[in-house]
Amino acid sequence: ELVGVKPSGSLMGGFGAQGVSELPKGFEPRSIDPGPGGGTIALGSVDHRSAMAVYRVGPTGRPVPGFGRRGLVKVGFGRDGATAFAATAVPGGIVVTGWVDGHTGAAKLLPSGRLDRRFGQGGLVRGLLGEGDYGTRIAALAGGVVIGATAEIGPPKFAGLVHLDSRGRPVHRFGRDGVVHPRIEGRLLALFSRGGRIVVV
Repeated sequence: ELVGVKPSGSLMGGFGAQGVSELPKGFEPRSIDPGPGGGTIALGSVDHRSAMAVYRVGPTGRPVPGFGRRGLVKVGFGRDGATAFAATAVPGGIVVTGWVDGHTGAAKLLPSGRLDRRFGQGGLVRGLLGEGDYGTRIAALAGGVVIGATAEIGPPKFAGLVHLDSRGRPVHRFGRDGVVHPRIEGRLLALFSRGGRIVVV
């Protein structure tokens, strides 16, 4: 469920049904992010992690008309399992990132929820960073995105950042071939960009 709460702490009467918006059946949520136009993007997976799942609701908690099927989009990566963990708005749509067959992957969705075929290979990017790393945070940067990943093999640790341009290609002037590995201990908790700068914790 998505729950809307007023500044006073009471439920928002105009959000969903008495402050509660039900998630689609079979949707396994992982996180939420702000959506374009004051809405919300819920991220996760469906069908036992066989595909990323992106569910968009507007400010009233109701599915965004014209986005996927009743606000839900499933993003498959062929035979590879996938789970979405984070999303950000970019020019022309949104980019989602998460776990794809043990690595970090990403996809760009148009306002309709369809894949932007100009991004990566047919709208998809996979195999970013190392094995066991998956995108857990994302921020818009210079028309593209920067993705931060956590390594989940052994004790969780910050695995690095990858900068993709608007076409889903690594920005080679960023670190080494689009990737940097800051020396930060522990799991990646948050990431944002502002004024061309990136801050992570």
